[in-house]
Amino acid sequence: MNDAIQKGSETEGPNTGFLFNDQGTWKPSQKKLFKQLPATVTFGAKQVNTIRKVLQGRAVKKEPLRLVGNEAKVVFSFGDQPQVMEKELLVWRKKGQI
Repeated sequence: MNDAIQKGSETEGPNTGFLFNDQGTWKPSQKKLFKQLPATVTFGAKQVNTIRKVLQGRAVKKEPLRLVGNEAKVVFSFGDQPQVMEKELLVWRKKGQI
């Protein structure tokens, strides 16, 4: 039975396409004088194993995984070429909100 569950999770992947991570941060790429520093995504050590498992399962389906936290939203998508797309988040607030 365990073999069937393992094989099913490897071939079908999880349906989870969204995870909340309150310790996730995003640092955009930076241009320095003579080099380009890459963008950096950071997670808490306790969350990495869960994110890894879900991300592997989403890769089987070629479906994105969205990680949303207090400071950042990161979407892992699967394609033919590796790339990083950075977008600023625009936040609208109602009058009177801080």
